[in-house]
Amino acid sequence: MGKHLKVGETYTEIIKIESNCPVNFGYDIEILKAHPDIEIDPQHGDIYGMQETMIAVHYTPSTFTTAECEIKFRTTEFDSQPILCRIVGNALPTKQNVNSTTKNIESEEP
Repeated sequence: MGKHLKVGETYTEIIKIESNCPVNFGYDIEILKAHPDIEIDPQHGDIYGMQETMIAVHYTPSTFTTAECEIKFRTTEFDSQPILCRIVGNALPTKQNVNSTTKNIESEEP
């Protein structure tokens, strides 16, 4: 998620859950491994028959590192199995950030 984001910028990925039957089902997202930079909204709700349901995954990096979140997606559909998902986002310093950091390190040398 969010290649080359600056710290503090937000990237949002919309996931479409499409129903191909006329029956409504509920869903629930269980966060197995949370990360403060990754948010999922909504984490539970309904998938309406013959319609699309949107789930938003927001990534707002707070540092120049990789963020990882693991979730389990379940529906109330008969005989459905939970789906395990891993969400990964990373923020890389821009060339400007690297040059600034290098300059600061060089100025501190004796």
